[in-house]
Amino acid sequence: MIRQTIERLPTRFRFSELHRACPGVSYPTLKRTLFDLKREKKVRCLGKGRDAEWERIGS
Repeated sequence: MIRQTIERLPTRFRFSELHRACPGVSYPTLKRTLFDLKREKKVRCLGKGRDAEWERIGS
């Protein structure tokens, strides 16, 4: 569910946008999924802290 939601978000998105798009999903679960996708080189993090943006790589 989280991965499909990320595909529907704009290419660049903030964690808060993902959190709003996945009501009921815990913060740790969202973070774990993002870091799994980062390890798979499907997303990358641009910046640090609450102003950081995530960017989909490829499709």
